[in-house]
Amino acid sequence: MKLKKLPRFKARNLLVLHPLLHKGGVHQAADVDTARMRERKREQTRLRKTNWLEGTTSL
Repeated sequence: MKLKKLPRFKARNLLVLHPLLHKGGVHQAADVDTARMRERKREQTRLRKTNWLEGTTSL
């Protein structure tokens, strides 16, 4: 019985594995919509943690 040759795999794109290109890296910081949503989420969290009777935030 003859064995078939296995297909050769393409070389992996090493740039894809670069940590700065993953979520939260360089490109996400430049994205205006993402930065706006992050700021809104931070503000909502701050408002939720505000003690409105004393007027202070509890972090």
